[in-house]
Amino acid sequence: MSISIGVQNERDHALCDVQNIVNEYGAPLVLTVRNETNVTRGKYGGIQKRATTTTHNLKSYPVQFSPTQQQLEKAGLREETTAVLYLAMKDITDLGYTYRTIDINRSTIVMYDERYEIREKSRSSQFADTFLYVTLGIYKR
Repeated sequence: MSISIGVQNERDHALCDVQNIVNEYGAPLVLTVRNETNVTRGKYGGIQKRATTTTHNLKSYPVQFSPTQQQLEKAGLREETTAVLYLAMKDITDLGYTYRTIDINRSTIVMYDERYEIREKSRSSQFADTFLYVTLGIYKR
């Protein structure tokens, strides 16, 4: 039983270490999450109430612009993107999200005063059964 507690403690420390590094050295960005469930439609299907949006100030470290195929593969991504972002998994879970709840179709990123769409997401740098990063492949429309 003490072995599993030791692994849990090491995992928690690894998550905190990554979060500290990302937040100290990372590039600031704003993640906007749209919630589709709040949309209401009228009798004929017209939108009466729009989706709510929630913005979160986060950081990414590193940010890789014009990533090579090798960098995409290392991040767990397949599609060509404008940039690859590495977000600390602990930042995501501290906001109350999980990897699965990040909807790439309704979320956007603003970084360096530019708006980006999320093309793909993945996880990287696994420690035991926990991933330390959420990686996002973003592109500018």
